[in-house]
Amino acid sequence: MTFRTLMAILLTLALAATVAACGQTGDNDSGGAASSNVEQQTGTEAQLAGGDEAAQQGLTGAEGEDAAAGEDQGDSGVVAEPGDGQQQQPVIASGGDEPLPASSEEEPVRPTQPLGVQRFSNIDEAVEAMPFTLLEPKTLPENSSLSIVQIIEPVEGETEPGLPATRLIYDIDLQGVIVLYISPATGEPGTGEPTTIGPYEGWSEVVGAAGDEMTILLWEQDGTRIEMRGRSIGLEDLMAAAESLGPVGQ
Repeated sequence: MTFRTLMAILLTLALAATVAACGQTGDNDSGGAASSNVEQQTGTEAQLAGGDEAAQQGLTGAEGEDAAAGEDQGDSGVVAEPGDGQQQQPVIASGGDEPLPASSEEEPVRPTQPLGVQRFSNIDEAVEAMPFTLLEPKTLPENSSLSIVQIIEPVEGETEPGLPATRLIYDIDLQGVIVLYISPATGEPGTGEPTTIGPYEGWSEVVGAAGDEMTILLWEQDGTRIEMRGRSIGLEDLMAAAESLGPVGQ
């Protein structure tokens, strides 16, 4: 074997060894890169997972802040809008912190007829039962008739200054009514507008809703207290009936 042949064989072996070494290094580099890619991907997923968790925690925190803000608003008196589960608070028209004061004006107290034992009767018995001269209207609207007579007496064993009394009810053509209540005088003032009934000073007023008004006349004469009420009858006709009162049967 010549020297040249020997050098060619050695060079071939050296070249093969170099190629093999380079191949092994390439495989190692590829594996490292793959491993790095896997680690990078795993880290990214972890970051995403951590970001989702952080986002959820942030959302929960925002809800908590909203709830706290709602409680603060409730404590501060801010009116909630309807539909958010809170009851709407009344709004003070004055715009201040205190409600408007109640009116200092007091409603007039209308004298009430005393309570007692009531019974239906007739005009003759009522004349006998009263300690005063019983009166009746001599002038009434057309188609009027006495329909009810009531005697009101104190409860047995009790004394009532405004009793005994008589109530006479007159129907007017089945539409209107006049109620005459006569009792002992008490000296108590009436309500409404001061007015004159014949020679006597008294009071007049209109009560009830529109279309269903009742006119009331009240006065005292000859030791008696007289109240006359009219429904579906004009004031002029009611005044005429009041001024025509006279003893029953005369």
